Amino acid sequence: MFAGMKRRFSLGLPLAVALLAMGCGGDEGGKGGGGGSNKIDACAIVTESDATALFGQTASKDTGAQIVDPALRGECLWSYQNANNDSHLLQFRVWQGQKYYVPGTNAEPFDIGDEGAVDMGALIGVDVQWLQGESAASLSYSTVGNVPGATTKLAEVKALALATAAKLK
Repeated sequence: MFAGMKRRFSLGLPLAVALLAMGCGGDEGGKGGGGGSNKIDACAIVTESDATALFGQTASKDTGAQIVDPALRGECLWSYQNANNDSHLLQFRVWQGQKYYVPGTNAEPFDIGDEGAVDMGALIGVDVQWLQGESAASLSYSTVGNVPGATTKLAEVKALALATAAKLK
């Protein structure tokens, strides 16, 4: 259970670097920080059906660590975990500002949005990031335990990212 819990609260190295560079929000409170008309319903873009198809198991809505940065336009997390703590996690976030686009040092270019990259590995899973207008988006998939490794679904994650970018405004 510890490994699954630890992973749920991880924002990933590229996102953590971006947050450290920008500083985290102050006393705004609430998920996603201050108001604004640029907020999106991220779970209407990456749906339970999308996550279930990727996992091969019924996905459930999940929550991560509270993010109070007002630049967060939307966030959606989907997960599956069985009694043995084998799990899948799909994370989708959209940030206002190109400075939040921080692909990993080993990321490969990926033709998505205005500029994109995909990074993958046994520990990080599959992480697709892209710029779309003034927004930076990320779609990350990871697994823990006795389930197929996330990197075995690279093609599916890329296809989902492309479909997600087409829906993102």
